[in-house]
Amino acid sequence: MYTFVPQKKKDGSPRETWNAHRQLKQVHERIKNRFLRTVIFPLYLQGGILDLSNPRDYVRNAGIHAGQAWIVNEDITDFFPSTSAEQVLDIWKGLFRFPHEVALTLTRLTSRRGVLPQGAKSYCQIWCMAS
Repeated sequence: MYTFVPQKKKDGSPRETWNAHRQLKQVHERIKNRFLRTVIFPLYLQGGILDLSNPRDYVRNAGIHAGQAWIVNEDITDFFPSTSAEQVLDIWKGLFRFPHEVALTLTRLTSRRGVLPQGAKSYCQIWCMAS
């Protein structure tokens, strides 16, 4: 249900990215709209979260930290492929409290070969919001 879409990182090294096929993207959109958009995330989480009451983007995130003596910016190397299907399952079960079989089905729908695939737009929307 994925197409390989090779890309390059800023340093020129290869990045394995995947694009979900149309039918799977539709499922991801439903997961996002029915489950993830209902979650109220704490304000200390800033990236990739749709929140009309407290909009969160890089500009607002920078504003929160303006004037601080120290600012640390961290990027998790290979965040998506380093996130295992087991961790995804834990989120569906622990955070969302789905029964095991439902969580397992959702994990299968949102992971590829045991990891979170990088590149599909809906993954950023799904897992940046929930991680």
